[in-house]
Amino acid sequence: WTRNIQKRSFHLQLLLACIKNETGLTQALDADAVSACIGNLKHASTLVRTAAASCLGFLAFADSAKVAAIQEDAVSLL
Repeated sequence: WTRNIQKRSFHLQLLLACIKNETGLTQALDADAVSACIGNLKHASTLVRTAAASCLGFLAFADSAKVAAIQEDAVSLL
């Protein structure tokens, strides 16, 4: 279980690194990264939730991501 948490957190950290450029951000948005991050906000692990919140915060600089996050009720999870 701990290994799964570490992997999930690591994947979210990789996503965060990738979305820091325009191409990575566009690809992440196209791949529904907002929903993936929101899903991880519900995870039992604080480590995973923190990584997901960091990614979602960065993704939300894109207007389309803001709209998606609001529609999926991410605000209540944060």
